[in-house]
Amino acid sequence: MSNPSENTDLISKGFTRLSRGSFAEVYAKGNVAFKRFTRGTSETQRQEFNFLVNMHNAFQTTTSHFRVPTPIAFHMDERNHVTHDPSVNVKEDMDEISATSIAMERLHPIPEAVSGAILEMYFPEKKDNGPGIKLCKICLGQEPEPKPTKPDSKRRKFVITPSLDNFSLSANKYATLAEMFPGQLVPLHEVARSMGERLAQLHFIVKVVPNDVEFVMSRAQSGDPSKVGYYIIDFGLVKPWTLADGFKVLVDSFFERNLWYPRPVPDEVLYEAFKDGYKDSCPNPGYAAEFLQGIEDRQLIPTYDSEDEYTESPEEEETGGTAGEEEQEKKNLKNKRLHV
Repeated sequence: MSNPSENTDLISKGFTRLSRGSFAEVYAKGNVAFKRFTRGTSETQRQEFNFLVNMHNAFQTTTSHFRVPTPIAFHMDERNHVTHDPSVNVKEDMDEISATSIAMERLHPIPEAVSGAILEMYFPEKKDNGPGIKLCKICLGQEPEPKPTKPDSKRRKFVITPSLDNFSLSANKYATLAEMFPGQLVPLHEVARSMGERLAQLHFIVKVVPNDVEFVMSRAQSGDPSKVGYYIIDFGLVKPWTLADGFKVLVDSFFERNLWYPRPVPDEVLYEAFKDGYKDSCPNPGYAAEFLQGIEDRQLIPTYDSEDEYTESPEEEETGGTAGEEEQEKKNLKNKRLHV
């Protein structure tokens, strides 16, 4: 087998490169996507495929809107080829990739009408003469800051450019789109509930810590190009989990990438929908209660900017403050926008 980091001429063989990251690059051919690993061990790469298969199997019997791309095969070489979906023959294509790879269902760009609406609202200059939106990341926790993508040679700084490949939808942006396309996008509260359902299944059925997974929207695989589909992708950092590892690991992971899920503030509409979905899908009510209480408690832990650091006065240090002051402080913490 060739070195996986070498430059293979896949484009001339009919492949299209969709993306490239630190550990892999993704190519597509027809309706199949191929994740071609460029770094990592065979053990972790096979484990990622196994996680994908387990997730796909676990998600078959539930009503959540989110699903994972159908796994097709895992390929290392002639003697190490594992087929999950025998209805799709990809072995020859995976031989041409000449590196350890995973074949799975391809996610196609979101419907043209939805893409056009996003461009008109946020990139009007690109609506008629630029590429369309490929995927939308659904970020109900907080809107991510755009990353620097292009150097400005004059100032030697980076120009911040929002991505058209993976456009981030905050809760407000998604709600606006859902109102524009009521027959194609599900209501916002259903998205939040579905996230909760899937997270509980990942924790206690698939039994993983879902580090860095992403909730995205693309075109549905129904054959109708006007339909929207909801998917969970990116399993490279997913880790196995057992009860012996403790719930703190799950809570830490929730806040590690706090873009996707609604902030765990009781009585807020989106979080309550997420919470209901999590409880309904968790096989053990006690487990659900422990995790949800854990993220709610963590959300109340304040962090302070350096210029606004909290310090107690000598009197407060000695007396601890009055009961009324303590109660007011608790209310202030709950009402303040807190970050973890």
